Amino acid sequence: MSAHSPAPWRVGPVDDTQVSDATGREIMQALGNYDDDAEAMRMEANARLCAAAPDMLAALKALVGDSPPHPLDSPGIIVARAAIARVESAP
Repeated sequence: MSAHSPAPWRVGPVDDTQVSDATGREIMQALGNYDDDAEAMRMEANARLCAAAPDMLAALKALVGDSPPHPLDSPGIIVARAAIARVESAP
């Protein structure tokens, strides 16, 4: 298992494209052109998606668990296992 910055991760409060961990340390900044309204909205959406990552990982682990309520070879379980492996695998 890899070690991540402590959760929860939060967007802002000063910059809606910045994500900070539970200690307040910046861990991610969505980059782009703030002057383009559509791109600025994508930057903010990307930051929110990144901030939700620890919660999504926990949800996937809870779904997969040791004895999930779904068949182990169901499409949802296969996708969940692949996502967990992608997060926890060393490059």
